[in-house]
Amino acid sequence: LDAAERADRKGNQAVDRGFEVIPPLIIRASGLPMYADCARRTATRLIPDQIKEWGYSLNETPHHVGGLVGTATHAGVAHVLERKRESGTAYVDSETKDRAEAAFKQEAEHGVAWDDVTPKEDVALRQVNRMVGVYTDTIAQAVNVLAVEQKLELQTKAGHTLQGRVDLTTEAVRDLKTGKFQSGNVAQYGAYSLLIRGNGGQVEYVVEDYLKRVAWKEPQPAPVSSRYETPVAEAAAAAIVRRIEQDYATFMEAGDPVSFLANPNSVLCSPKFCPCANTDFCKEHRPFR
Repeated sequence: LDAAERADRKGNQAVDRGFEVIPPLIIRASGLPMYADCARRTATRLIPDQIKEWGYSLNETPHHVGGLVGTATHAGVAHVLERKRESGTAYVDSETKDRAEAAFKQEAEHGVAWDDVTPKEDVALRQVNRMVGVYTDTIAQAVNVLAVEQKLELQTKAGHTLQGRVDLTTEAVRDLKTGKFQSGNVAQYGAYSLLIRGNGGQVEYVVEDYLKRVAWKEPQPAPVSSRYETPVAEAAAAAIVRRIEQDYATFMEAGDPVSFLANPNSVLCSPKFCPCANTDFCKEHRPFR
């Protein structure tokens, strides 16, 4: 946008909404790694209403099956862990499978982008049940469960809210990840650690338990557990939170998309994954064909 257009947009919005007080953000811990990958794409998830109020258009993107499989696996695993917390025993039964299936179908109502690993619903549900079973036979047997799916919040110095739902709290932060590839999520785990300590708890270390999503004809690999240094994870999380707050304040001043850095080299720079691909909110994307 040129200076005149930015000023015009700012003036119009000042009349319609008023910018004396910028609406506070809810910054989700799970979004921090993606913000480092592409701030502009993540902003479309973080503040879609504010972006649209500045006059930009965003696309609707279907939920990718990888995310749905992850959501359903989390639902099944949470049931297993909650049962262990209460009774001391971890096992899978029909209720575990029902909860996982219900979670999948609820998300699938909004549309699904299938892929070659998970081409249809019945395959997805078999994969979910298999991953829940593998997790139950390994990680769930070994951990001492203190809390499951614990929702925590913490107010930042800038007046925004950092929010997260911790999969499993023991003497450490443990988070389950699924997917075709293991990605870098240390900032998310650092945010969980900050949330726990900010609410009076203690964190000795942080661990990611990764379950690879593989085709049904392939054997399900065992979980891979990766341990991270807590100070490193917390520093990464704090740095991204501060950047989000700064970028948001800059954007709300003039409505300029470049307030959020775009990353055309991201593997998720695609209309399939990004709501601002091929829109007026991002003209820096890779050439789509």
